[in-house]
Amino acid sequence: MCINNLGPEGVMEMWNALEHNTTVEELYLDITGITERGTENIVSCLSRNTSLMTLTIVGNDIGEVGRRRLRELEQCRPGLRIIANFVDDLGLLQA
Repeated sequence: MCINNLGPEGVMEMWNALEHNTTVEELYLDITGITERGTENIVSCLSRNTSLMTLTIVGNDIGEVGRRRLRELEQCRPGLRIIANFVDDLGLLQA
């Protein structure tokens, strides 16, 4: 889904769908126009999802509140790897 303009409403619909997902393990949302508002439901929706193992959300203007929400999500879902900036992404390249 990289480089698609999902916008805040589109991303909220996606979070809601992922809440009940049982098959998607990796989701790449780099440069998709997700904003701070688009991260509103991320914790409540993805904390219930047990199949998603990797979420990349690099290149989006999620702001400090969005980054805080991602940290909350990581605490709720310790098995979920969240890559929110290019520095985090370097770890994947070295693996």
